[in-house]
Amino acid sequence: MTTTPVLSLPDFSKPFVLETDACAIGIGAVLMQEGGPIALFSKPLGPRAMSLSTYEKELMAVGSTVTKWIHYLQGRHFTIKTDHESIKYFLEQKITTGIQKKWLMKLLDRDKVLTSNFWQDLFKNLGTSLKLSTAYHPQTDGQTERLNACLENYFRCMTSHQPKNLMSWLDLAEWWYNTSYHTSLKISPFKSLYGYEAPHLAFPPSTITSVDSVEKYLKQRENLTYSQGSFN
Repeated sequence: MTTTPVLSLPDFSKPFVLETDACAIGIGAVLMQEGGPIALFSKPLGPRAMSLSTYEKELMAVGSTVTKWIHYLQGRHFTIKTDHESIKYFLEQKITTGIQKKWLMKLLDRDKVLTSNFWQDLFKNLGTSLKLSTAYHPQTDGQTERLNACLENYFRCMTSHQPKNLMSWLDLAEWWYNTSYHTSLKISPFKSLYGYEAPHLAFPPSTITSVDSVEKYLKQRENLTYSQGSFN
């Protein structure tokens, strides 16, 4: 015989324990105190998320639940439990993948729990210098604000008529910024790094290829150019 588990009321004088897990089709977590459940969370994964690696799904589970239960965890010490070995050594890992950066930036805020000793030590071990900002003082190092303004103008020009297609322009936005002339460098970042001018990405309409992946790429570029030109 079993009994239905009953959720307990939180006692904010006691530490919280956050236990997370992920599977092929979803993520879940339970928030506990002294072994008793306080809150439960589960979420199915979409097609894109289901294609992620196990590590990325486990990291998503941690990030999603910390942000969901921030009202419980704010300003308090808490323990995160996971059965994924790589996540356990997160403090010793170098942040290199997009999803690692995504969840770190999503969690990074002015909130007390995220500027606590844990997060300060985390970024110190990662070799990251924090430039915290607030809504009233958004400036951090000047260069970041200038970059954000340039990218905002670029996306407005390219996607203002179809905002939902913004993700399709990310690669080209990165290429545009890194191959543009910068007054501070007197050259483009690309040339500064590699020592020569960046190759031109334009292809003539008559380009013919027998490689399927290249054919698909050229067609995507043609569609983007057509959609942009039809609204100019």
